[in-house]
Amino acid sequence: MSERVPTPPVARVDDVVETHWGVEVKDPYRYLENDADPEVLAWFRGQAAYAERVLAALPDRRAGHGNLPANRGAFSPTRHGPGR
Repeated sequence: MSERVPTPPVARVDDVVETHWGVEVKDPYRYLENDADPEVLAWFRGQAAYAERVLAALPDRRAGHGNLPANRGAFSPTRHGPGR
């Protein structure tokens, strides 16, 4: 029996167009910028759950975890961010 491949949640596509200096700019996912919107929060949670299912299914996922402590902090915004 084959395992069902998970599918990511589908984001709504809006018809949002603004004109900047005579140029039309389409932004069909602008609503995703509102992280207080329950619809957006549900979509983000769905994306996280989808990613976790996909990553959990990788056969060598745990094998690479042994190197994480050695690499922790190799890059961080506080050490490598603007003005650093």
